[in-house]
Amino acid sequence: MKILKKTLLMLLLIIGITGLEFCNKNEIKQRINNKELISKWKQIRGNIKEGKVIFAQPPNMYILNLKKGHKKKIPEIIVEGGSGRRNRGLTPRPFWSKDGKNFIYRYKNKVYFANENGNKAEIINPKMKVGNETRWSLLWFEGKEWAIGPSMDKNAIMVQIKNNKNTRIIYSGK
Repeated sequence: MKILKKTLLMLLLIIGITGLEFCNKNEIKQRINNKELISKWKQIRGNIKEGKVIFAQPPNMYILNLKKGHKKKIPEIIVEGGSGRRNRGLTPRPFWSKDGKNFIYRYKNKVYFANENGNKAEIINPKMKVGNETRWSLLWFEGKEWAIGPSMDKNAIMVQIKNNKNTRIIYSGK
């Protein structure tokens, strides 16, 4: 394993010296770590060659570019959570929008709509259930983007991103 890492370090260093791409030692080490992350992700999701993965490593959230091998910290977004029963419910459970430019996540009993630059807006509606263990996702409906997740009355609710007062209840049939 050490020989493989040293070989990869040398290869990345040569690429950096030849001008194909500049890398310092820390960047080279980070790229090796990112390649390991990408490899693990591909084991879980199949041989995906392109795209972005959003994930939390508390206290921060990151985007992993599968094609370029870069991991980028999302500024201004702080999260909690981690492994173990007590912390698992605190994780933000981010979900990408259809266009891959924005995402939705929850933090401290609130739901946020955000982008890669860290700009975020809270989605507020009194009918929304936003406690620990809730999951929220994004949906395009009638040409608009909606947050969808659990409602306080044990159904599901759709809340329009641009106008949080505009909602649709999805009945569970009970």
